[in-house]
Amino acid sequence: MSKHFTGFLFLGLLIGLMIGCTPGPDLIPIGKDGLEGSISFCNLEDGELVVNVKNIGNADAQASTTVVSFGNLGSQSQNTPPIPVGSSTTVNLKIPTGCFNPDCSFEITVDGANDVTETSTGEGNNTEQGHCIG
Repeated sequence: MSKHFTGFLFLGLLIGLMIGCTPGPDLIPIGKDGLEGSISFCNLEDGELVVNVKNIGNADAQASTTVVSFGNLGSQSQNTPPIPVGSSTTVNLKIPTGCFNPDCSFEITVDGANDVTETSTGEGNNTEQGHCIG
């Protein structure tokens, strides 16, 4: 291997690492412990859907908006407070009448208004499908 090729290879790896390690917050919806799949996002309390939002990035996240779409029954949104690195918060949203017919499916989008500039890998993991059995 030539000296120049090795140098370019090293430089390419270094740039790749730098791009992948862009500091910033990374918000994700998280499900209930012990459950997997869309049912893990069915967290009900007093007739409302409780959404857990976690910052898995390496910088604090500013305030944002969490949006839950219930398909043809519309969407609900709620302000989400700032979230420090490694921490999480909960956001409660009303479930529309008729959602449990017989089941209730929804889509959670954290940072629904794109208020937070996330890490280079963070913008693609903001949405999860949820499902509650009626």
